[in-house]
Amino acid sequence: MYLKHESMKTFKYLFILIIAIGCASPQKLVEHAEYEKALKVSTRRLKKGKAKWKNLNAFEKSFRVLTEQDSLQVSALRAEGKPETWPVIYDKAVTISNRQRKVAPVLDRLDGSDFEPVVSLYPASALLDEAADKSALYYYAGALEFLETARKGNRQDAREAYALLERCRDYRVNFKDAPALQHEMYNLGTTHVLLRNSYGSYDPIFSLRLIAEVISGRKYPYRDDWQVFHIEEATVEKPHYFANLLFYDLDVSWERERSSCCSNSETIQTGTVEKKAWNAQDSVWVTVKEPVYETVSVQVRTTYQEKSASLSMHYSLVDAESSEEVYRTSFYGCERWSNVYSDVSGDRRALSLLCDDEGGCRRSFPYDEELLIDAACDIRYGFRKEMKRAVD
Repeated sequence: MYLKHESMKTFKYLFILIIAIGCASPQKLVEHAEYEKALKVSTRRLKKGKAKWKNLNAFEKSFRVLTEQDSLQVSALRAEGKPETWPVIYDKAVTISNRQRKVAPVLDRLDGSDFEPVVSLYPASALLDEAADKSALYYYAGALEFLETARKGNRQDAREAYALLERCRDYRVNFKDAPALQHEMYNLGTTHVLLRNSYGSYDPIFSLRLIAEVISGRKYPYRDDWQVFHIEEATVEKPHYFANLLFYDLDVSWERERSSCCSNSETIQTGTVEKKAWNAQDSVWVTVKEPVYETVSVQVRTTYQEKSASLSMHYSLVDAESSEEVYRTSFYGCERWSNVYSDVSGDRRALSLLCDDEGGCRRSFPYDEELLIDAACDIRYGFRKEMKRAVD
């Protein structure tokens, strides 16, 4: 309750603040050096309605101060002479351009009138073009530093180059040969993993069925971020890792049945019988109906059928070049099958909450292989999470 009260107070405060800013005098905002707010309010007031000198003055001063501040920051960044400052300059150019775009309706509306604003626009378009070119060049040059090692097999460096080229193309999508280089780095940075069945002591064909259940639901080769999983050697020329899948501890329970019996008796009304009775008040014989009761009984035998299966799968990741195991984990899956049915004898009218008919019918127990395959399906979710884990 306290938190709710505090949230309401915060909401009311923000609402009042928004209203206050909307109604604030542009002149007062300028006096308090709140130039962004002053420009916003004065722009809104000059875009429609009757123009007023006080709003125009606030508009001109706030716009001039903000433009001068940005201009000085751009000049200071240029003076540093560092390539890494160009993305910052670009962001500043975007800010200037957006501001000038927002005030353009005011300049158009008051153009040629007595209230025509006296403002100087910054050459934002030229700055944007220059900053975009030099920002793209900055990230492109950074990417070039990783190309040699990436082409020698360093996948991490290939990914660094890819990310830098992505930033480069944010500014100029077709900068030099960046698209082709980025595609190359994408391929060089990819880790290829070949899934293999280790078979163990179990039937190879059935083991393949179990693996198919675990890895199903994906189209292979399957990519997740920087790694691609393969199930066929033909789809990968030279894998970086082998992922060995080995099932063990396959266990299927006996076909278990247990029964419970209950019986119940109830006295129920089965009808009525007419009898003559003397009505002393009216001194006459009258016909009355009296209920007829009968005791009925029922017997219920409820049978419970149960069978379960479980298995484990070992997952090991082996470096294809060194044949060293670099990672291992295991998964456990289980499946439980059950069925309940009742055989009722006697009068069903005697059934009660404590002795009821569960319905159903006897069913055939599932085959061992069927339950084991369902148990393998139980592993699928955990295995998919494992595939999302970065291999390198």
